[in-house]
Parts: sequence; structure tokens; C-alpha cells
Amino acid sequence: MGNVKPEIGAIANYLWVTAQEGIALSISTVRDAQTLINPDYYFDVHQNMYRPSIEDLVGAFVNIHIASATSADGETNFNKTHIVTYNIDCYVLGKNESDADELRALVPADEVAVQRLHYLCAMVEYALTKLANFYHSLNSGQIVPDKIDLTFNPVDDAAESATPYAPARFQFVCKFPYNAADLTNLPALEKAFIDMSKWSSLVNLP
Repeated sequence: MGNVKPEIGAIANYLWVTAQEGIALSISTVRDAQTLINPDYYFDVHQNMYRPSIEDLVGAFVNIHIASATSADGETNFNKTHIVTYNIDCYVLGKNESDADELRALVPADEVAVQRLHYLCAMVEYALTKLANFYHSLNSGQIVPDKIDLTFNPVDDAAESATPYAPARFQFVCKFPYNAADLTNLPALEKAFIDMSKWSSLVNLP
């Protein structure tokens, strides 16, 4: 089904759904430019994978999904600000490698994974900050990028996995205005609410 893009006359989707598409585009843009420099910098970009299969991981991937959407204090339900937290999870598979500097015969898989995870995170954070000027596919004023926090090893069972991998999580907070659309822009709903109002008036008659 993919992302829902409502037709004219339907209720608009959340701004933060469009922004998530823009976040994925920003990260993919950085990935593509980096891959031209070195193919080893490649990673997959996914959205809304709530149960990614680590065992099927090849190389590295990033998964973007929404963790929460809250409202600012002191606002009404009809005119408010959505404070949205995106989880941007980064995963890197590790495998034993020979030491390029020949200081050791072998570099353990988890150590390799962590070193590459750090650089993957550097690329992702660059995309989140530098390309925020493009408003992640929204118009100016529709998004206010806020805090970016990074936590390493956020997956509780990472150490117990049979697959050596290193995980990290960005939490990226953005603010979006929310206003319920006027019914005149939603003709089917306008008619329905007019009919319900008439019915309600009749019910309340003595």
C-alpha cells in the first residue's frame, strides 16, 4: 500500500508523514554521494520496519520510524503543535577482518561493526542537520527541526544475537503545526456534519 496520499476532498495526512519521506530522501542523498567516493559506504534505507530481521542483514541499514507524537502544553485540540520524535535506527553487520595496519592478525567482527557504525552515524547525522535546510520536503514554516540525540547499542539483546552486529539509535525531534481543516474544504464531511446537526436538533426538541 505504501504511504497514503489523500485525494482532494479527503482529510489531509499528517505533515510528519511527508517529513519522514524527506528524512529518508536526505539520508539516501548523502548515501549516494558517499558511495561514489567509496562503494563500502553503501547502506540500505528503510521506513517503518518495526521488527527488522537482523539475521537477514547484509552490510548496513538505516530504519526510520515514528516513536511518538505529543502536543505542546496549553494548546487546544483544534490548533496545536505536534512534537514528533523519529527513531532512526542504524545497524551494521560485522565480520572478522584482517588488520589493514598489520598490528594484529585479525580484527574481531564486533569491533569491525562498531567502527563502521560510527561512520554510518556520521553520515546520517550530516543528512539530518545539513539537509534540514530543505525542510524535508515541506514548505518553510511547516517544520521546525529540534533536538538530535544519539544512543549506541539501544537493542537489549544485541549481545545475545548469533549475528555479530552493532546498533545505534538517533532520536530526532521535530515540531509541526496542526490545524483541523475547514469543512468547506471537505465537502463529504461538511454534508455529513450538517445532517448530524439537523438530527441532533430534532432529538433535542421537547
